[in-house]
Amino acid sequence: MKIILILLALVAFALLAMTFLSRVMSGGTRRRGTLEAPKQLVAVPARIADQIGVLVSNGQKIEAIKLLREETGCSLVEAKNTIEILSR
Repeated sequence: MKIILILLALVAFALLAMTFLSRVMSGGTRRRGTLEAPKQLVAVPARIADQIGVLVSNGQKIEAIKLLREETGCSLVEAKNTIEILSR
């Protein structure tokens, strides 16, 4: 009987560990019962990195998003997420 209880406890612990590790490895965080996907970001090309930096530091996020989209062809969401990260 003790062996069965120990095995059940080990199985429960293994399931909890696997759940935790899968969340950590996916980069998501738990919010309101759902798993949040990692944000999509874009690599900023070196030729416009300085321009983007100046726009962001001057609070011109919309202009920075427009420039990033024009130069990379990325989506609005990707550009917005990238500029938000750069503005922190």
